[in-house]
Amino acid sequence: MAELIGSTEETIPGGGPTIAITALLAVQLLKLTYNISDIKNYQEQKLALDQLETTLLQAVDNDVEAFLENNENHFTDQEQLQEIIDIPLSIVDSALTTLKIAQQIKPQISPTVKADHQVAIFNLITSCKGGISIIESNYHFFPAENEYLTEVKKQVTDFKKRLNNYENTGC
Repeated sequence: MAELIGSTEETIPGGGPTIAITALLAVQLLKLTYNISDIKNYQEQKLALDQLETTLLQAVDNDVEAFLENNENHFTDQEQLQEIIDIPLSIVDSALTTLKIAQQIKPQISPTVKADHQVAIFNLITSCKGGISIIESNYHFFPAENEYLTEVKKQVTDFKKRLNNYENTGC
């Protein structure tokens, strides 16, 4: 995948898969911190992380597929264009959910994996910021403000507030 993202020979999206994979790496680091630390309620949070992993893996494929479909029709089908915003929306939502889990377990993290936990948090913040950037850069595909775009902008505002809260609390 990394080679394809950097290639000019094959046309695939770079940003969407990158933010999904970055969040996915964070999920894996959090699983590592669980395995090494004595975390309470491990099963419940492990199930949540497993579901987030599945969602993020699927988002990589979905983003590539949505981009290729939209590229094929020259980014003109308004309904289909929603996919290139909906997928990064789901990635940001997943990353924010994962940040919440990371914050909840922070006090229980073993000192031997504190750096891994912090790297996971940095990855999640980067995924959120990247996803928001992708979403906002795709607004131009919609010729006029519509109900869909208005709702997306509300979601992005909410995402920014939630992300800002994590950054300010030193998650």
